[in-house]
Amino acid sequence: MIILTDLRDSPVILNFWASWCGPCLHEMPIIQRTHENRNDYGIILLTINLRETLSTVTQFKQSRNLSFPVLLDTNGSTSLDYNVGGIPTTFFIDGDGITKAKKLGPFNSLSGMESYISKIKP
Repeated sequence: MIILTDLRDSPVILNFWASWCGPCLHEMPIIQRTHENRNDYGIILLTINLRETLSTVTQFKQSRNLSFPVLLDTNGSTSLDYNVGGIPTTFFIDGDGITKAKKLGPFNSLSGMESYISKIKP
């Protein structure tokens, strides 16, 4: 279990998604590139899959050559805690634990993602 207060002092990106979500699939390459560049950005990237099994997520990641970490929200409680109304939804949380930005819908470019990251970079 990951608790955000344990990540205090580090900016965090939380991305909620599911493998059946078309817009989520569209932004997966951008999420992957963000993961690959996370050290350059000085951030922690966590993705949260909604209501799917570990085997579904593992197969999905392998089929698309994705290496970013995925947390499972199998019962939807975490998405309720964050008031996620649709996916993909991405939260940008600064090192003090304050949500600085929330984006509903997919990122269409890495530069779009970077503009949000700039709001939480140390």
